[in-house]
Order: sequence, then C-alpha cells, then structure tokens
Amino acid sequence: MKYKTCVSIAEKTPNKIKSKLKIALKKSDYVEIRLDFLKIEQSPNVLEIIKKDLNRIVCTLRPKQKEVYLQEMKKKEYQ
Repeated sequence: MKYKTCVSIAEKTPNKIKSKLKIALKKSDYVEIRLDFLKIEQSPNVLEIIKKDLNRIVCTLRPKQKEVYLQEMKKKEYQ
C-alpha cells in the first residue's frame, strides 16, 4: 500500500504561502492551505497564486472558536 502525505501551510501573507507552497509541493503529495490565518482581503491573491496547483491543494477555513477550543484542550492535557 502506498501512502500519501499532506503538508499544512498556515501563513499570514500570500508571499509566505507562495514560498512555502513551492517547497511543500516538492516534498509532499498534497498541501493544505489554511486560509483562516489570512486577512479576508488577501484570499483572492492566494487563490490566484495556487490556481495552477489546485489538483494537489486543499483549502480550509477553520472557525476561530475551534482554534481556541483546541488550544484549551492542549493546555488541559499538559496540566
């Protein structure tokens, strides 16, 4: 059985996503782009950057409440 890998990219600027994406696509089968780390107005720029590689990219937009919940759960684990 052949396994596939997916790297997650969570950056705050389109330029950082572009540079990380180039590296990630060389080392992994798929890439997750976390759009929730960007400002809303930056999303169109990122979509333009990634459009040629969309067959290997998953875009996610997670709610902020989920991130806060996950951080709180991690804190409780280590107490």
